[in-house]
Amino acid sequence: MPDTVPRPPPLELSADGWKRFEFDWKNYLVAAELTKKPSAVKVAILLSVCGPEAQDRFKSFTWNEDNDACDIDKVMKKFEECTPVENTTVERFKFNSRQQKPGEPIKEYLAELRRLAVTCKFENISSDDIVNQLIWDKIVVGLPDATLRTRLLEEGSEITLNKAIQMIACSEQVRLQCTVLDSKDSTYPVAGVPAVKRSDFEKKKKYKRSDEGNCLYCGGMKHAKLVCPAKNRRCHKCKKLGHYGKVCRSKFSESSKEVKQKISSTRVLAINGIDRKSAVTCMYKIRGTEINFLVDC
Repeated sequence: MPDTVPRPPPLELSADGWKRFEFDWKNYLVAAELTKKPSAVKVAILLSVCGPEAQDRFKSFTWNEDNDACDIDKVMKKFEECTPVENTTVERFKFNSRQQKPGEPIKEYLAELRRLAVTCKFENISSDDIVNQLIWDKIVVGLPDATLRTRLLEEGSEITLNKAIQMIACSEQVRLQCTVLDSKDSTYPVAGVPAVKRSDFEKKKKYKRSDEGNCLYCGGMKHAKLVCPAKNRRCHKCKKLGHYGKVCRSKFSESSKEVKQKISSTRVLAINGIDRKSAVTCMYKIRGTEINFLVDC
């Protein structure tokens, strides 16, 4: 008979895994008619079916008495203690978040809810705490802040409703302050933008306005370039064809200037008065063009 009874699956060292294994183990003892076997034999059978992970954990157990390792009840208690404690808040979160799937029969959905309800420990809630507990579950499920929800779930049953409300309120205040600071930062002027001199801007603006409606090559009224009188004329400033010197935009260097100064050979020893008819002038030749300049004495 014992050989025909299937053995329970290996023990998974988790809260759910331990509960499943404990249930399967008790049924196996009854079905295989092993309930009356000595305790040491039951421990040996347990170790043969629990799997390598549980066997390694058994080797790490410490005992008050040497014979405790052969006591099936104490061995089962040790395995129960080394498995993670169920987080009631997480289990209730799973229960409240479970929705009926599309096409899922109502009986299957109800069975799943009953299975989830087992780990929620609703039976341990007193009538005085039922309202607070339902509010607490609703807050956790509907919390929009996923990071804060994770923190609350990590706290588990250690956290109270009042403490949770304080944490949520504090998080809301911090988020509000960050929003205010971000809005202020967005109104700050951009730093590092080089300033534009007003005089340079006005010069460019004035120059641009003077060109509006005029030909860029001869300075006259706007017309087609093909009929411009300056089309084949050479500029006396830059020596290029196609425009007059008065509209030339080229900048020529000081080294390109040809300056020829004509100075009178008359020696002036004294000036007793200045007459407009005897004004002092000098002639300069710039780019092939002679220009007469009046000297301000």
